[in-house]
Amino acid sequence: MITHLARCSAGAALAVALLPQAARAIDVTDLLGRMQRAVEPGKDMRAEVELIISNESAERVQWSGHFYRLSGAKTRRRLVVESPLDLRGVCVGFERNGAGPDHVRIYLPSIGASGPSKPT
Repeated sequence: MITHLARCSAGAALAVALLPQAARAIDVTDLLGRMQRAVEPGKDMRAEVELIISNESAERVQWSGHFYRLSGAKTRRRLVVESPLDLRGVCVGFERNGAGPDHVRIYLPSIGASGPSKPT
């Protein structure tokens, strides 16, 4: 009986705590905008990148390059690989068009061309 009463009072406390949240509607666009601003600072940026990938067998791969970010109405990001040598010059570009579809482009230096991906 005491366990059942404790569960009921905990559930009632949770319902009372969440009641103010249920009373107001959440604007999804505003929420997504706040999430994006929290994750993506609004400054243009250039940075050196080093990516180290390893597994349980102690095998390890290391990539390095540069990352570029351009803010504005069309947010753009680009990752350019400098090493290892067989990947040097590979470039992956991301473009976010706000309300429109996002685009990804991959440049392969051995082919000498880049192709657009299908919008996501």
